[in-house]
Amino acid sequence: MLLVEDDQSGREMYATALELSGLRVVQAHNGLQAFDKAIALRPDVIVTDLCIPGIDGLELARRLRSDVRTHHIPIIGVTGYATFVSEPERATRAGCDCLLFKPCLPDLLQAEITRRLEDGTS
Repeated sequence: MLLVEDDQSGREMYATALELSGLRVVQAHNGLQAFDKAIALRPDVIVTDLCIPGIDGLELARRLRSDVRTHHIPIIGVTGYATFVSEPERATRAGCDCLLFKPCLPDLLQAEITRRLEDGTS
């Protein structure tokens, strides 16, 4: 799986928790790096913060959905910004399969990842 988060401590916390649950986690700290890694690695699922440098998570999702190599990969958006609470459809229109709100416990994120992988949702 590909984990995209610009906050190093948050990224490391999620990566550690997900690795302990048995997932292989590749990390990216910005949208451009994440897009390149997604193309190269074709992960089973992508978890991205929506507010990241380079290209934001919404643009990342749009680019991934428009590329034949990555259009099928489930994308889980994560955000702490209140504007998405009132407009979560912005994330789904961009290509996210679902949107979780911070603070998001690692167990909740793990459950959503598992659901996406089991359902093959994209």
